[in-house]
Amino acid sequence: MSDSADEAQALEEALRHAALAKRWDVSRVPQASAGRCFNCDAPLPSGRRWCNAICRDEWETERA
Repeated sequence: MSDSADEAQALEEALRHAALAKRWDVSRVPQASAGRCFNCDAPLPSGRRWCNAICRDEWETERA
């Protein structure tokens, strides 16, 4: 028999897994760098998509 604490824990875990799956859905993230930050358009070295974590998080938030 489960109590409300067990049910709450199961719900929290399910929501966390869903949020992580959405955040790391690689189909939503551009795979190629254009040499510029996808958020602020600052020049970047080859292979980078954002200039820092703040720009990455802002870019993801705008597309969520």
